[in-house]
Amino acid sequence: MKLFVEISEPDPLFVCPAAEEKHINAIESIGFKCTVIDNDKQSLNPLSSFQYYKKLFKLLKDSAPDDVFVFHMLPIISASRACRILGIRCHCLFAGLGYVFSNDKSFKRKVAGSLVKRVMRSCMKDVTTIFFQNPDDCQTFKQNRMVSGDTNVVVVNGSGVALDHFPQCKPKVGEKVIFLLVARILRDKGIPEFYAATKRLKKKWGDRVESQLLGPFDDNPNAMQRSQIEEWDREGIVKYLGVTDDVRPYLREAHVFTLPSFYMEGTPKIILETLSTGRAIITADSRGCRETIDNGRNGYLVAPRDVDSLADAMEQFLEHPELIVEMGAASRAFAESRYDVHKVNAEMIESMGFAKTEAET
Repeated sequence: MKLFVEISEPDPLFVCPAAEEKHINAIESIGFKCTVIDNDKQSLNPLSSFQYYKKLFKLLKDSAPDDVFVFHMLPIISASRACRILGIRCHCLFAGLGYVFSNDKSFKRKVAGSLVKRVMRSCMKDVTTIFFQNPDDCQTFKQNRMVSGDTNVVVVNGSGVALDHFPQCKPKVGEKVIFLLVARILRDKGIPEFYAATKRLKKKWGDRVESQLLGPFDDNPNAMQRSQIEEWDREGIVKYLGVTDDVRPYLREAHVFTLPSFYMEGTPKIILETLSTGRAIITADSRGCRETIDNGRNGYLVAPRDVDSLADAMEQFLEHPELIVEMGAASRAFAESRYDVHKVNAEMIESMGFAKTEAET
C-alpha cells in the first residue's frame, strides 16, 4: 500500500468495510485518508448491495479520483459500475474467487454463482486492468466470458511478501515434528483432512507428531463449528492456538507448514510468509496453492481432499527430519526469487501505467 501512496496525489483515499480502530490507524499512518463503507460479504440481499453501491458512487463522485484500485467481489462489482458512469479508470484485483465459485452444490451457492457470473460479464467490460493471482482464476474468467479480449489482464505472483518482515529463521530440529496450519476455520481449507491425517500418524509415531491450528472462526457457509475444533483439541490430536495479529512467532516454532486447501484461493499470503520464514510446506495441488511449491524441493503437493496423500507427505518429515532444514532453505530461496513484494508491486504499478520515469525517480 505504501507504493500506492507514493504514486498518488496528496491525500489518497482508502475505502474499507467496518474495521477496528487499530487497523484504521495503521492504514492512515501510511498516508491514506480512510473512509468506512460497511458491507456484508455473505449477503445476497440486493437492497443491501444497492445501498453499498449508492454510498460508494457518492464518495467517488465527490472525491473525483483519476484511478480506483479495488479488490473483493462486492466492491469490484460496485466500483466498476460507478467508475464506468463517472469516467474513472478502474483496476481490479481478484485475490481468489471464493465461495461463490466453489464446487459447493448448495442452492444458495448455485444462485450466487450464476448471478455473479452474469453481473461480471457486464461489469468487466470497461475495466482498465484486471489482476489475477493465479492462472486458474484467469482461465475461469475467460471460459465464462467474464473478461473481454481488449482488457489488460495480468497474472501476478500473489500479493508478494516483505522478506525483511519475515526473515529467514532456521528450524530447530528435535524429536518432535510440529505441523502448523494457519487459516480461517473452514472445511475447504483442508482442516478435517489435517485432523484425520494427524490422528493416523499419532497411532504410529505418538508424541513425535504435534499438529497445531491457528486462525479465526468465520461466517462463511463452509465454516466449521468451534465445538468441533475444541473437541479435537481435547482429544490431543490438533492443538487449537486461537487467533493472533502476528503469525511470525508461530511460524518460527513450527517445522512444517501445512495447508491442504481446496478453497478458491488466490495465492494464500500465509504460504508466502512461510516461504520467506524458511519452512517446508505441504499444500494441495489446487488453484492458488500449487504455484508456491517446487514439488520435492521446498515441500510436497498433495491431492485435494485426500487424507492418504496428506498423511504420506507429513510422514516424510518424521522419517527424514533432515528434509525440514533442506526444504526450509529452498523455500526462502523461492520467496526471494519469485515473491518479493517489491517485485510484485512494481509489476502491478507498471501494468496500470503508473511506472515512474527516470526523471521522476
